Amino acid sequence: MTEAQIQSGSRGVDGTRQLLERVLLTLVSIPDEVRIQVLTVDDTTTFAVRVAPLDVSRVLGDDGRTVRAMRMILGAVGLRQKHRFILEVEENSE
Repeated sequence: MTEAQIQSGSRGVDGTRQLLERVLLTLVSIPDEVRIQVLTVDDTTTFAVRVAPLDVSRVLGDDGRTVRAMRMILGAVGLRQKHRFILEVEENSE
C-alpha cells in the first residue's frame, strides 16, 4: 500500500467517524456522554460507541431499526472506500 493510499484510508475512517458522531449527537439527549472508540485492523474498522444509559434505547431504536440504519449507512460508505465498518453500541458506565 502506498503512502497516498494509507493517508486517504485514514481520512476515510476519520470522515466516517465524524459522520457517525454527527448522527449520534442528533439522536441522544446527553451529547456530552457520547464516546466513540475506533479500532482499525487491516481493512476493518470497529466503532465502539458508548452513550448514557438513558440514550441506549434512542440509539438502538424500535426493534433495532435505528442502529440497523446506521450500520447500513456505514456499510454503504465502506463499499465506496473498500473498507469494512462495524458498529457496536454500549452503555456508558462512567
